[in-house]
Amino acid sequence: MSEYNSNNHSSNSNNSNNDKNNDGQRPSVVPVAIQPPSPPLSPPAAAKNNPEEIQILDSPKVDTTSGPQPSSVLVQKDSIDVHIPIEFRTLSMQLSEEYQTSVNRSRGSLTGGSSARHRSYKKHSKSGSKSGYSDDEEEEDYDEDDNSLNSKRGRRGGFYKAISTWMSWKYWVSWFFMFGKSREDPRKIRASIQDEFARLDHHRVDPKELFERYGSDPTVGLSQSQVAENMSRDGLNQLSPTPSHLLSRTLYYIFGGLGALVWFGVIVAWIAWKPLGDPPDPINMALAIVLLLVIAIQTAFNMWQEWTTSKVMNSLNDILPTECIVVRDNGQEQSILASNLVVGDIVKLKTGSQVPADLRLVGDVSRDLSFDRSALTGEAEVIYGTVNATSTNYLETRNIALMGTFVANGSATGIVVSTGDRVVMRRIAEVSMARGEEKTLLQREINRFVAMLAALALSLAAMSIIVWAAWLRPTYPGFLSPSAAMVNIIAILVGVLPNGVPICVALTLSMMAKRMQSQMVLVKSLNTVEALGSVNVICCDKTGTITKSDMYVQNIAAIDKIYNSQEAADEFSRGSNIMIQLLHQTVALCNNASFDAAPSGDGVPVSERKIIGDATDSALLRFAEELSPVNGVTRQYKKMYEIPFNSRNKWMMAIFTKDDQSQAQSDDNGQQATTGSNSPLMVVKGGSDVLLSRCKDIIDSSGNIVHLDENVVSKLREIETNWSTDGQRVLMVCRKQLDPKVFNSSLIEDPARIEALSNYNNNDLTIVGLVSITVPPRPEIPEVVEKCNGAGIRLMMVTGDHMLTAVAIARQCRIITHSDVEVLEDVYSRANREGDKDSNELSPDTVGARMLALQGRKARRIDSQQTVKAHNSDGNLETSLSPENSHQQSPPSYTVSPPYYHNDSDLADVERSSVKEEKQISNLPPHIILASLVLTGSNIASLANVHWDIICRYQEVVFCRTTPEQKLCIVNELRERDYIVAALGDGINDAPALKAAHVGVAMGGGSEAAKEAAGMILLDNNFSSLLVGIENGRLAFDNLKKVILYLIPAGSFSELLPILINIFLGVPLPLSAFFMIVICVLTDVACSVTLISEKPESDILKRPPRDAKKDRLVNFKFIAHCYFFLGMIEFICAHAMYFFYMYHYHGIPMSKLLLAFDKWTDGFMGYTKDQLDDFWYTGQSIYFVTLVVCQFGNLLATRTRRVSIFHQNPLFGPSKNLRLFIGIAVSLGIAVIIVYVPFINNIFHTRPVPAMFWFIPLGFAFGILILDELRKLAVRTKPNSIIAKAAW
Repeated sequence: MSEYNSNNHSSNSNNSNNDKNNDGQRPSVVPVAIQPPSPPLSPPAAAKNNPEEIQILDSPKVDTTSGPQPSSVLVQKDSIDVHIPIEFRTLSMQLSEEYQTSVNRSRGSLTGGSSARHRSYKKHSKSGSKSGYSDDEEEEDYDEDDNSLNSKRGRRGGFYKAISTWMSWKYWVSWFFMFGKSREDPRKIRASIQDEFARLDHHRVDPKELFERYGSDPTVGLSQSQVAENMSRDGLNQLSPTPSHLLSRTLYYIFGGLGALVWFGVIVAWIAWKPLGDPPDPINMALAIVLLLVIAIQTAFNMWQEWTTSKVMNSLNDILPTECIVVRDNGQEQSILASNLVVGDIVKLKTGSQVPADLRLVGDVSRDLSFDRSALTGEAEVIYGTVNATSTNYLETRNIALMGTFVANGSATGIVVSTGDRVVMRRIAEVSMARGEEKTLLQREINRFVAMLAALALSLAAMSIIVWAAWLRPTYPGFLSPSAAMVNIIAILVGVLPNGVPICVALTLSMMAKRMQSQMVLVKSLNTVEALGSVNVICCDKTGTITKSDMYVQNIAAIDKIYNSQEAADEFSRGSNIMIQLLHQTVALCNNASFDAAPSGDGVPVSERKIIGDATDSALLRFAEELSPVNGVTRQYKKMYEIPFNSRNKWMMAIFTKDDQSQAQSDDNGQQATTGSNSPLMVVKGGSDVLLSRCKDIIDSSGNIVHLDENVVSKLREIETNWSTDGQRVLMVCRKQLDPKVFNSSLIEDPARIEALSNYNNNDLTIVGLVSITVPPRPEIPEVVEKCNGAGIRLMMVTGDHMLTAVAIARQCRIITHSDVEVLEDVYSRANREGDKDSNELSPDTVGARMLALQGRKARRIDSQQTVKAHNSDGNLETSLSPENSHQQSPPSYTVSPPYYHNDSDLADVERSSVKEEKQISNLPPHIILASLVLTGSNIASLANVHWDIICRYQEVVFCRTTPEQKLCIVNELRERDYIVAALGDGINDAPALKAAHVGVAMGGGSEAAKEAAGMILLDNNFSSLLVGIENGRLAFDNLKKVILYLIPAGSFSELLPILINIFLGVPLPLSAFFMIVICVLTDVACSVTLISEKPESDILKRPPRDAKKDRLVNFKFIAHCYFFLGMIEFICAHAMYFFYMYHYHGIPMSKLLLAFDKWTDGFMGYTKDQLDDFWYTGQSIYFVTLVVCQFGNLLATRTRRVSIFHQNPLFGPSKNLRLFIGIAVSLGIAVIIVYVPFINNIFHTRPVPAMFWFIPLGFAFGILILDELRKLAVRTKPNSIIAKAAW
């Protein structure tokens, strides 16, 4: 949201640095001649002989941001959802060069370049072939490693290179784990679009010719019939969906990842059947078939999950329609969906709007027009716009506005030249998609975990073969046959690998994204869901974020009287108050908002009419319209020149000429001002602290012009202070009559001169009045801030508003809760006390020095009421300047006295209260400074790293009077100190910070630039929805840990140990490979999926945020709990049931089973081999049933980390999750089928289980639940105990 108040005064941002003084101001003399800057790009030949035109075309670029840029940005447009990598900057430069080469080839000549690349192109182009290469030579190859073009050594070199690649082990490892992830080579795509760019001439032809070409008119636009014709020919302005690559992805799901190991198991099982089987055992063939079914099930599930995820992400196109302003049907401005644009449409661009298609700029181009192309290039450097071409290169010329970019500043009119798949962004997206997709951080962590288990499985499999061949085979030749040894390998591979984990990870993230969407929180990538759980700092804008987007004028003031909006309307209706009439006229003219012409406003109340424009201009327009229709004013004037508001200037200026010849007088010597004059009129509005130094007079309530003096300035500051302390935004409205001999109609044809004269005359203004705009806080904010504090998340307000307004709003929202507020001087003092010799040394007054000496670690505090009264023209508190800032101009001095502690007991009270307050905020890290800090944008430039180290540790921080660059700086400084930052905003000025933050959050009603830069959008414009996102982010991480915690004890640990006991202790294998497969793929997965639906625990927002570097998804504590607590319990219980069955039913004690090895044959304990095998198969079935039932206790215990099941009841209440019992029923049903169906009994050697062995494990399950409840109780009541420290 645009904010008008600032203490940073700067001139028009597109002016040359040579035309500025050191402080950013224009020189106070009229420039006689305008010296053009050196053009960064080659202008067209027509402009070379016109220096002034060169200056206009080649405005210098300004680096608007600093700091690290994100690796990629999500570009979502209509039905496409792609990440544009930051490397596109290099790509776009190369495309530009290749495009230039193609242009030269099409012209029949090539201007040789200095680089080898250009010389090589020149050599190849001599052949005259269309592609630019000779028939005998190979095309050049682009090496992405060093971003250079390297020639191949011919077909032979390429062939040998391919052979060496295929023989590389890295190639095959990559193929197994990444098959299906590759995309089309970007080099081929670049080659295909070179000639396409060369044929484009939209930027070179005259605008009149362009209008004739598309049958459009600059003032009338297209008719409905033309729109329909163009729409039927070109289709909707939408990008085609991305190719699904269905075949390659299906092959990846079949053969890639863990599928490769399962295929290895299939091969081993088949070999164990034949030829190693003697005789062939049908169970081995059946085992191979089961493994194939496992692959089929996993492939189908993965494809279904991917389809549902893509469906959720593609729904963005319906939820976030992009609108634009077009001129159609006899010159009517209309707001339409960008998808309905057609070639030839006339589009109006304003600050913050998204470019809806590729446009050629044709008129009404403001001098500060600039575009943010970071969505395409990844760089924050703005590109200035012009009407005429600045380069023959379509990608580099400045008179083309590319789809997907944003208007950073200024306004313009353009004609649509390309729509749909013909726009440049589509071609960029094709190259980006060719680079493939990047896995999320969490997915990579899961993959590392699974890879570790895979390595363990392969190692154990190799060890089992070695032990069998070196020891068991020669020592106990009848114990394990070769086919049985191979089956053991399968059992190890299946037992160690948690096959359900990768599925559950992807399913959890996509389900969380869908759940958040149903709660009006839209996430644009799964990375956002991951990062939300770790956020510990929120940097939020004020206007439209903390406060409501709707603004209303509450008061206006002359020097001697204040009116509320209703009183102003009454005075205006009487027609006698000249000051209010002048204010109405000035506000109506100095305004870039307009009522939407699409729905007629006739008969609709002003408060309900739709307004196109930012909130501040909308509030002023609505106020002026309620006084009198603004059309009555605007149709009398014609705009000559305008500098729109931007976040750097913090003011807007426009010059108008009046069409009629009505006369009026304006006397500076006390005579009355009037609303009419035939002289050109300059109107200006902005922050009072910015404009006051430019003003000379003020109009009182009677219409008399009063000269500004110290007394008048004091009254103005008093009014401003009173309004600001109530949280109102204050604007100053000014005007000035200009010399008609200088500002005549011929000046319009000389943009450079009118700019210079306008800046020169932007002083000696007459103040018409002050306007206060009510920006009410959102009602949910105080509660949200309190919950954020409880969750260990600090909320920092970053705004461009006046300090007093910002502090007042922060107190209303409880962002500032401390009675005293610290300022920049306290930061310096803390740095000095912490022993940094390089920090700025201050000279605090004696009272402050005494207080610092007494208070020790506590910093001096400035009373909040004194803070309100102690401000200067920059909106800063008056403090001693550090040496590095001593060269700056000192503002007017206002005295600030610190609170004085009369004795040591007073200080002790303060210390005790601080300690008490610190105990109440237990979720904040111990290094956080429990104090409130207020800084201005002007303070940021003077800060060193040691100061930022301190600032980032404050509990409550308000940054006011900030620019977009400073907002970005704040986010980057927090990131550099390892804070996980979420940035909230809704305006174009917030976009850089949103893009740089770990999680950028935009309001649904905000600007297109903010929504494009953000990774998450609050569709209902409700700040509390951010807590929903954070809660779901934490819940996603918790539920993933629960899923893995549930899968590993039975699906990994309790399956692996029986194999090791079988190999090393000779016990008949307690669990067959078939049962292991059933547990890993069927029974456990059925229950684990239900954990994804778990509701958040009651304390999820009462815990500190997750430390992304330390609190890993799988760490030592987690592994210990899985294996040595739950896993060991289930292992002991299952083996106890196995040994109990053997002894109770058949009299075979455990001592006889140990070291049995090859004794398990005819005659063992008086039984035949068939009888022993039948006992063995039943024991395996009992072991299987015991694990399945024990997992029910694990399921109920694992669903909470610290909260008791009695507080997180799964049956009823807010934590109800009946899916758990559905999962239990499904798992139990699978187990019954496996052990009781005769067909399965005969094929896989399963056996019916006696009834008592179904009920005894229920006691084990209950015992697991009781033990875990005792563990959670110890964690809650004894937070410093060993059990609590070892808790997962």
